[in-house]
Amino acid sequence: MIHNSDPGRAGYVDALNSRLGELLTSLEEDQKQAKILNERIDQKQQQIQYVQKLLTLEGVNVGNTNTNSTIADAAYNFLKRRSKAKPFYYKDLAKLILQEGKTIPGKDPAANLIAHLGRDERFTRTGRGLYALKEWGLKSTKRPKKRKKKKTN
Repeated sequence: MIHNSDPGRAGYVDALNSRLGELLTSLEEDQKQAKILNERIDQKQQQIQYVQKLLTLEGVNVGNTNTNSTIADAAYNFLKRRSKAKPFYYKDLAKLILQEGKTIPGKDPAANLIAHLGRDERFTRTGRGLYALKEWGLKSTKRPKKRKKKKTN
């Protein structure tokens, strides 16, 4: 049994605390860099969409000039490859898409994914946080309406 007065334990604990501090500092720096990169990616994706819209308005067929598929496309392709037509929880879906090497920009990739799924007609919401492909024919649920708060005088 190691006692608090053991000098070997104290050195070990100091080394662990030092390593923890280094890791936390390194993580903080990486998170700052990731935030900057994600903001740049968001800006460039938005600029690409604006230029594509302008070209379309000018009568130019731009086709698919984006080499990276959209977030919704990544989710669609992932779900399409599944052998079972089973809804996925959006956080799990985001995690699996990220594991495939796809990027979902933003501070919270899962929240960004759910925003894209909600706007894309290829997906249906089958429950709270659960999404499936509309082509699977699963029962869709509506989002609950927000209740109006009663005013109290």
